[in-house]
Amino acid sequence: MVYQILKIFYLARVNPRSYALVIKQLPPDVQQRHSVTRFGASNVYSQAEYLLLRWLTACFETVNPHLTREPKTFSSDFQDSALLSSLVLSYFPKEEKNLSKRNKQANDLKLINYNTIITILKEYGIYTHVKNFQISPTSVPNAREMVLFLAMLFQNIQYFN
Repeated sequence: MVYQILKIFYLARVNPRSYALVIKQLPPDVQQRHSVTRFGASNVYSQAEYLLLRWLTACFETVNPHLTREPKTFSSDFQDSALLSSLVLSYFPKEEKNLSKRNKQANDLKLINYNTIITILKEYGIYTHVKNFQISPTSVPNAREMVLFLAMLFQNIQYFN
């Protein structure tokens, strides 16, 4: 019951107009490719959930231009930290120093571990209900928690750039 109330209020703020504002901080070519004019009909995801997944795709493409990844779920697609890493790195590009020190090729996937992602968000003043143990590479994240986490980031991350 509480989850449904939170979902209604949080996801109501994720709409096409706010999506256009959030992706304005990404490169112009990514903005153009990921602008949303039409929505497909879905029995699984709401318009707001679709926009969250589309936003993550745009962030991933910004950070990893030679790779493609389009998330379809809020659970198994977050088993590794690639999507959240790209989200953090696209809004806080100077955080690339937290990447491993190994030599990177142009098409290597840029990853930050989950604990570091939570720490980076806290350093910028973005506090979350998600704890380090709730998202880890050893377990599939809870889709419900991930939707709420992403909705919170969607509403707040643009102001901390």
